[in-house]
Amino acid sequence: MLIHQDTIPWYKQPLVWMIIAIPSSAVIAGFATFYLAVTTDDGLVADDYYKQGLSINRKIAREDAAKGLQLIAEIDVDTETGFIKVKFNKGKIDTYPSSLLLTLKHATQQQRDKRVTLQHGIADEYVGAVADGIQEGVWHFELTSNADENAGDWRLAKRVMLEGSKQVLLQAE
Repeated sequence: MLIHQDTIPWYKQPLVWMIIAIPSSAVIAGFATFYLAVTTDDGLVADDYYKQGLSINRKIAREDAAKGLQLIAEIDVDTETGFIKVKFNKGKIDTYPSSLLLTLKHATQQQRDKRVTLQHGIADEYVGAVADGIQEGVWHFELTSNADENAGDWRLAKRVMLEGSKQVLLQAE
């Protein structure tokens, strides 16, 4: 009887390498995913949920104060130059504040947040600038009367989609 012997060694069989490659690629992808999970920052997660929850009532009270004072601000923003001009209707406030604080909070990336102190100009105008410009996208605008945004008397806020130069109207609702 004649027996056929296979003379090809196992490491030269393509089917063996395919069977080894599939689980090996899954292990490599798992290590890559683990590496990315450990080394990258999750910018959307806030570390201080409790403190944020406590500040909600303060923000509501400040927005109510702005509504009672009948405050309105028209903000002209140039995203390329970063120049900001505000036409501020002081409503029932006796005198114009010497400065206003405009906080620009990026919708998803906290490291892009910007704070601009606007200086009082002629009549009802305030001006300021962001040195490196403002990136287009979704921003939360917050205008307050005090440099400490949590201790201001009032607050005007709005979520805005910035595209190039834009005018934003803030008023208490």
